[in-house]
Parts: sequence; structure tokens; C-alpha cells
Amino acid sequence: MWIVAIIVIALVSNYYSETSSELEVKYGQPYLVITNVGTRTVRVLDVSVNEREECKLFRGLLAIEEFKSQELKVGDQILLHSPCHIVRATIKTDASSRTYSF
Repeated sequence: MWIVAIIVIALVSNYYSETSSELEVKYGQPYLVITNVGTRTVRVLDVSVNEREECKLFRGLLAIEEFKSQELKVGDQILLHSPCHIVRATIKTDASSRTYSF
């Protein structure tokens, strides 16, 4: 388990990052990490990658479960994996929609 944690920390240190007023989005191949850095709970309704249907997102380190809508309290994160190299990610929340480029 410690080895997995060390690998994730190493990957996160090489991420490209972009922050909006409510979300911080980091990408370090192959993981996309979405963190609620705002002041209220945010519901992430949808995340699309490169505007392509075949670039589905899967949750967690093992990428077993396909991403579904998720509520993020302040400080909560979602770790997502895509089989595609992520150039753009469009994140739709209950408050807005924004495209992040990496």
C-alpha cells in the first residue's frame, strides 16, 4: 500500500495544474485530479476529455469504475484515469462549466 501512495505522490508532483474559483484541476499522465478549493460543496456533474466520446473517465487508482456525478465537499478530491492523453477537460458542475487545458 505504501508503494502505491509513493507512486501517486510522485505522479502528482509532475502534474500540470489549473485553478478556478472553486476547483483545482491537475493532470499528470495518466491521472486527472479534481480538488474542491472553493468555499462550498460542489457537485461535479460531468467531465469530458478532448471533446471525444471514446475518452471515458474511470475513478480511482485502479480505474475500475466509470466516473459518475459526484459531490465534493471543500478539500475533497476525485482521482480519474483516461485511456486518452488529456489535452482538454471540460468539467460541468452544478454552478458552471469550464474547460481546462494542459
